[in-house]
Amino acid sequence: MGFLSGFVAGLIYKKKGVLLGGTIVILQLIGTIGIFIVAEQAVKDINYSVLWYCIQLFPCVFGGYFGEKVGREKMISMRNIVGGGFVGIGMIAISVLGLIIHVWTIIIAYSFSGIFASILTLIFPVLSEIYWFFKVGNNIGYGALYCVSIIAFICSFGIAYLGTMILSKDK
Repeated sequence: MGFLSGFVAGLIYKKKGVLLGGTIVILQLIGTIGIFIVAEQAVKDINYSVLWYCIQLFPCVFGGYFGEKVGREKMISMRNIVGGGFVGIGMIAISVLGLIIHVWTIIIAYSFSGIFASILTLIFPVLSEIYWFFKVGNNIGYGALYCVSIIAFICSFGIAYLGTMILSKDK
């Protein structure tokens, strides 16, 4: 996270990227110390946080330097990399989760209603997943792992869509 914070600061603020990269970590450190003071934690608990922020300072400053050097000219290729990454992650999640959820739905249909329901679930994947989502949600609760998986599956479409929006932006 330190390198990424510094890199973004370097891209945005050019000459002040290294300084701003280090300032980000120092502000986080001050905020953490303030939280420890307000929470009235023992001083010994602060030592680990301070050590972690000191370790994080170096990658953040280096990221700021690297961000300065890359500059805005490379932002178009960065946008392609980020957008393509979102599309790739979204499509992999759609493929893998889609297969897992469909097999899982067939198993749920068989255990709830028998062989006929599992055959119908096999034939009509999207409709059956919608049906069993609400059936499981109403019986067990929408916090069940099956329902959460369906929601994650739907969110993976959003991730892929976000990637296509990043890729399609004009200069």
